[in-house]
Amino acid sequence: MLEIKNFVSPDQLLFELEPGSYQEIMEQMVTPLVKSGVVTDRDQFLADLLARESHLSTVTESPCVGFPHALSQSATRLGLSIAIPKSKEIYLPGYDTPVQAFFMIASPRFIPTLHLTMLEILNSFVKDEVKFPKFIKQRTEGLTARMLSAYKLKK
Repeated sequence: MLEIKNFVSPDQLLFELEPGSYQEIMEQMVTPLVKSGVVTDRDQFLADLLARESHLSTVTESPCVGFPHALSQSATRLGLSIAIPKSKEIYLPGYDTPVQAFFMIASPRFIPTLHLTMLEILNSFVKDEVKFPKFIKQRTEGLTARMLSAYKLKK
């Protein structure tokens, strides 16, 4: 079974996310995936991600959280990048509340359903009314990574 702790590390977290267009935010978030070797071709992955997101938004409204993800030839393995905006002033078109977090998932094209379990775990985590509010208030990469790593999907 896929465990979220295998995909969360302090170097995959971004707290200094700069406000900007959705594309600019995605460009910032892909950097940890490239640095860790999960993504080998930054431009190709971004093109795949933005194409996928243009068909169907993966932003939830309550809480306002983005789950951008893509299957890509440039993804060598399943990977996760997390951003918790320091400034609560990142708004996306069509949403009245600021985004509280983004969870970017890179998944290799040759395993087309691999990311679904990760999406299920992350969606459950953001719906947890106790753990998620504590998670988005953290400001240290290590503690934030440990909080998410410890999360177990409730079935």
